[in-house]
Amino acid sequence: MKADISAQDRSYRRGLVLGFTLAEIMVLIIFALLLALSWHLVEKDKENDRLSQILKEQEVAVATLTERNRNLKRRFAPGDDFDDLFRELELAKKQQTVLRQEIGTLSEKRETLEEENQVLEERAIVAERLLEMAREAGVPTEDPEKALQEIASRLEQLANVREGMKAAGLDDSQITEFVENSLNKLAKAEWLGKGTEMPACWTSRTGKSEYIFDVALTSRGIITHDNALPHRTAEQAQLPLQTIVFDQEVQPEQFLKMSRPVFEWSKRKGCRFFVRVSDRTKGEEKTIYKQLLWTVGQRFYSYEVRNGAF
Repeated sequence: MKADISAQDRSYRRGLVLGFTLAEIMVLIIFALLLALSWHLVEKDKENDRLSQILKEQEVAVATLTERNRNLKRRFAPGDDFDDLFRELELAKKQQTVLRQEIGTLSEKRETLEEENQVLEERAIVAERLLEMAREAGVPTEDPEKALQEIASRLEQLANVREGMKAAGLDDSQITEFVENSLNKLAKAEWLGKGTEMPACWTSRTGKSEYIFDVALTSRGIITHDNALPHRTAEQAQLPLQTIVFDQEVQPEQFLKMSRPVFEWSKRKGCRFFVRVSDRTKGEEKTIYKQLLWTVGQRFYSYEVRNGAF
């Protein structure tokens, strides 16, 4: 009897131990499953957060596209903004056409005004030349209109002389030759044929005239070179030469303007400056050469260098 009870007690204890062991194993398994489930839930939360962020971004993009779609539909709806834009475009084209026409008209007017201005400037230059001629010829120039009338009268007299020469049997070529010879004499003399009655402003110890400048006559103008005589440095510093442009080609009008102060100075001193003149014009440009030489002769006595040196 005792043996049966002992055996049962041992079996009971073994069963109890085994039951506890199985229970612990089940608890561990359940704990592991809970851990795995927790990790899975955490990952799911992260994935939900990421998907929520993507969803928000997509919602914003959809809202933007929806607004753009709405604006485009409104803009291009029949009879709405598209028609207004089309009308504005057509109006802008018409205005552009009108503006181009106005610009063309204004350009033509500007060209016309420039031409008229050029003509007026040329007339002003001619008038200034005529007034200078009048002053040198002794015609009073206080009243420019009267002075020009006097010059016109004298030119009319010259025309009468020409007619008289024709009546005397001279042909046009003979008259032209006579005029050219007269101009050559005038160009080599002081203004209006007074000759070299004025003494030279600068002379050497032997009485020979000294040349203040060298002047070259070109196809397009006049070049003035300062001789800068070493023994005349102090005297030249007293001359009004600030307006003279040296070693550059200038037009006859500018030459007369820039050399006027030194010419007026020589008139007050009762003398004339001498210059050497060289010819740089082409063979067929003798008329230009004579006109330029005549221009130089209005301001200086000149000596023509035959070999063309400058």
